Amino acid sequence: MTEPSFVVHASRRSSGLPNRRYEYRIWPRQTHPAVSYLQRTWRLVAAEHRNDIYLIPTTRNPALVKLRNGQQLEIKRRIRDVGTIQLWTMPVSTGFPLANAHRAQLAQALALSGGFNVEAGQSPAHLLAALPARAPALVSQTVRKSRLIFRRGNCRAEICRVAVDSWTGLSIALESTDLSSVAIAMDDLQFGQLRNRSYGEVLGLLCGLHPAGSRLPIQFQPHERR
Repeated sequence: MTEPSFVVHASRRSSGLPNRRYEYRIWPRQTHPAVSYLQRTWRLVAAEHRNDIYLIPTTRNPALVKLRNGQQLEIKRRIRDVGTIQLWTMPVSTGFPLANAHRAQLAQALALSGGFNVEAGQSPAHLLAALPARAPALVSQTVRKSRLIFRRGNCRAEICRVAVDSWTGLSIALESTDLSSVAIAMDDLQFGQLRNRSYGEVLGLLCGLHPAGSRLPIQFQPHERR
């Protein structure tokens, strides 16, 4: 578990974005024009390296669970789609040890019957150690991220170099509490031809948890899991 290698400006979600926000995330096969456009015309507000640990169920799930930088439990939930734009909320963002309510919300997000005991909520290490017995089919996957965060008006944009084991790729995302701000930015950045896919969907494909017929939206084929 590592701390961010560098931070230009605080980029915690709690400091800039409320609980509900609209999102659009693409995974281009090659460098997308949005990369240079964002760097030229949007305001850079943050940069960081971070390792997140995602807890990925074997079935598709409206919830997305991760240990942010291996330390902070975050649970996001996809409420609905507005056209191709996704609306997400984050009901849980908390450190350890986990309260009773947070352990119950975690079990619900992972579609597990029953909750986690007090010991499992003592630390990230305790939680990860408890998962094989509680959810043997669930995959815990470390995702290494190198991110640049930009802002224009009410909209935030992210360019992220992503590494999962030996696989690497590029993700570009838009986030805002205002639906129209995301829609306008999508047009400006020419996102319309690329599908909106969350981290949960892409990691499910990379880890082989989703149907084999699902096509990866990214340049490289998934590596063989060790």
